[in-house]
Amino acid sequence: MSKMVPVPLRHIEGQFLLRYANMGRWPDKIGKVAFDVGARSVFDDQMTALRRTLRLASPIIATKKKFCFGSLDNWTVAGEGEKETYSMVDPDKEVTLEFDEDSIEGGKAALRLMTDPESPMPATMEELDTLVWQIASKIGHYAGLRKELGLPTRPDPFAKKE
Repeated sequence: MSKMVPVPLRHIEGQFLLRYANMGRWPDKIGKVAFDVGARSVFDDQMTALRRTLRLASPIIATKKKFCFGSLDNWTVAGEGEKETYSMVDPDKEVTLEFDEDSIEGGKAALRLMTDPESPMPATMEELDTLVWQIASKIGHYAGLRKELGLPTRPDPFAKKE
């Protein structure tokens, strides 16, 4: 059994990761980098593990089939039936999840999709600034992601100060 790593996520971060984990299959190519069937299968498996982990903390998905990350008490409901809509109450409310190695790798894969300028679904500048780099730090991938993207080395500004 792989080691479990506690990862504290704000509801807004979990919702953002859930969006990417539900995006579908890994692309054939990101920019000039092509992925063969085997590599895409591995990424798909890792993203599935990430999705499973996020769903464990999201009872609304199981009960209402709505993709709302986190606890029920952090969502308000308006309308009924097909017109039912959910709104997040506190985007900064934290939930700590136990990530296994595959979920961490799925998080890294999702971060790659978010940050690569040639990704089929890159994050916006606002999302990069307020979500992506914080998530990378929380799963221990801040420096690794910077290296993958060819960015200069820099201290992780989100690392917990001991």
